[in-house]
Amino acid sequence: MLALKIAIFVPTIAAGFFFAFWETKIRRRLTDDALDQQPETISDIQDMFYGMRRERRRERILTSLPPEMRSKYDKVVALKFLFFAILIVEVFVLQR
Repeated sequence: MLALKIAIFVPTIAAGFFFAFWETKIRRRLTDDALDQQPETISDIQDMFYGMRRERRRERILTSLPPEMRSKYDKVVALKFLFFAILIVEVFVLQR
């Protein structure tokens, strides 16, 4: 029974992580050009929260993109959440 659970859980987890990494790749590709065009000050680079601020700007850029540019990104995000939801259902079902 343990082998069956592992055979079910591992591909689902792998698919979820695959789509999560794909989402990150698409997000960076869509926002890198616009992010590089925004001015940065020296204090931004020295600030320990620089990475968090950069990610917030990246999210703002993503929300301002036209829907046709974001369509692939949105599909990948939906697939990522779908596989994590499937994993949760599998855990509940296989615990019985």
